[in-house]
Amino acid sequence: ETDVVLEESSGIGEIGHVVSHLNLGLAVVWVILWIGLTSGTKSIGYLNYVTMSLPPFVLVIMFFRAVTLDGAIIGIRELFIPDLSKVMNIEVWSAAFSQCFFSLSIGIGVMTTYSSFNEPSDPNIVKNAVIVTLANSFFSNISAVGLFSFIGHISKTEGIPFDDVVAGGPGLTFEVYPLVFQQLPASNFFSFIFFAMLVCLGVSSAVSMVEPLATVLVHRTRNRTFMLRFFGCHVVVRASRFLV
Repeated sequence: ETDVVLEESSGIGEIGHVVSHLNLGLAVVWVILWIGLTSGTKSIGYLNYVTMSLPPFVLVIMFFRAVTLDGAIIGIRELFIPDLSKVMNIEVWSAAFSQCFFSLSIGIGVMTTYSSFNEPSDPNIVKNAVIVTLANSFFSNISAVGLFSFIGHISKTEGIPFDDVVAGGPGLTFEVYPLVFQQLPASNFFSFIFFAMLVCLGVSSAVSMVEPLATVLVHRTRNRTFMLRFFGCHVVVRASRFLV
């Protein structure tokens, strides 16, 4: 369960303890980020070739498997048939817009940073923006249909209401998908590539969040070596927490 993995404290009043395996994973991620940012956009491009190649492949496979399961239509209906009573609920619209901004990394400096490496006269900026937006929406819907189909399948086979299958958050990843993979041939293989996909997506997101700061440091100091030392120290600090 997620409680066993995360070892969360009971609340802000309890300091808790250092979770060694989480700190080790955090240190490894920072090492990858440090390596990936050494040459700016060139190394980021190479890193994205690795981290962004696997997810579309996995999502498409899971989509076609999910929609063929018994009870998949239950989940698809839950996804696409709206609850009109909540149309005027401002929290629903706020959550929807927040997800759009988060999914496209808008408003946190990522797009501004990446666009700063383009030529001012680049004629493909608008076209690239449209492609990124449409591709993001397409794969988001593919992922949603697959996930809701799996939940619908579990709801029917287990005989429990759809809303009671699983709560939101990490439970969707660590409770639903392990049950899903049991329905697939070569379940161990699909489990491995799915969680490898999550690692790839996490690293890709982490790179995009760190690059704005790295770019500012480079432009202000005119010295990428300074930036590398800065992140090198950060990696050492993160790794030392694991050794405590």
